[in-house]
Amino acid sequence: MEMEVSGGECGDRFARKRPTSFWIVEWIQIKELTTEWIEFKKSNIKSPDPCDFIYSARINNRNGLDIQVGKKNAKPAKANITVSFIDMSVDRMVRLDDWTEDYCFWNVIKANVLREIDRVHIMVLNVWYGFIDEIPPLPAHQMGPGFEYFYLNEELSDFKIIIGEESLPVHKFLLAASSREFLKMFITPMKESQENRVVIEDIELPVMKEVLRYIYTHDARALDDVQMALSVLIVAEKYGLESLKHVCQNQLCKQLNIDNALLILDVADMYNAVQLRKFTINFLSENKKKIVSRSDFKDLYHKKPELLFDFITMALGK
Repeated sequence: MEMEVSGGECGDRFARKRPTSFWIVEWIQIKELTTEWIEFKKSNIKSPDPCDFIYSARINNRNGLDIQVGKKNAKPAKANITVSFIDMSVDRMVRLDDWTEDYCFWNVIKANVLREIDRVHIMVLNVWYGFIDEIPPLPAHQMGPGFEYFYLNEELSDFKIIIGEESLPVHKFLLAASSREFLKMFITPMKESQENRVVIEDIELPVMKEVLRYIYTHDARALDDVQMALSVLIVAEKYGLESLKHVCQNQLCKQLNIDNALLILDVADMYNAVQLRKFTINFLSENKKKIVSRSDFKDLYHKKPELLFDFITMALGK
């Protein structure tokens, strides 16, 4: 099975004190898979001694895709494992506190999707805490669940996002697992990947912090604010953060009202938020008597007449 492989390791000096992160990025040819487990080629991948990680794929009895992660050393261990597919809104994560046997991510891509594609671009992230009998005890307050501990934390950080005079420490593996644009930035010979920093001038600092907060913690409470949700939606579209974009659309659908619907529709149309655009046009058509007399309604539909057509079509159908 031929696969393009890249791999990474960070944080050697913390291996006994903090989690060490290992990741692989692979192209898997679907036609070469069978119902038997086939191990990923991993000639460039380093694994912590004495543990060798094993990454395998197969077609299951429902004709979907299974991914299995194992280790040659059977000693109980602790790890967080995430499987993501680049350019697809698919990701799975598991926390293994007593890892002894191979773990299978079952049916991660269903048959109806798999039959339409020739190959998948997969990223597997292993946050390795170590073997149970070798992990030194940590005070409970030092390590939160998942990746919360690493949010804006210099520890194990290998990249910086620069906004104005502020430098935000981040972790390549987690941004790459969440964003196809960050992944491209890291695995291609771009200036940013060589300097391990990127200067961003078109995103405000509070907005980027909320984007990163979601990536690290899945905390979306800040999206209760409509303006923040719109700003984060724009960033999610720019960087291919599909999960975050979906959350933004859901939050904005919940907060639609007469006063903000036209602004939300304008942003949804501009940044390809299809679900939000459709929902907002439907909301406007249900409230057409209150909307059509507003000056901002006339301004928007003068600027974007195609929205007026969709609005009229929806309204006539009511």
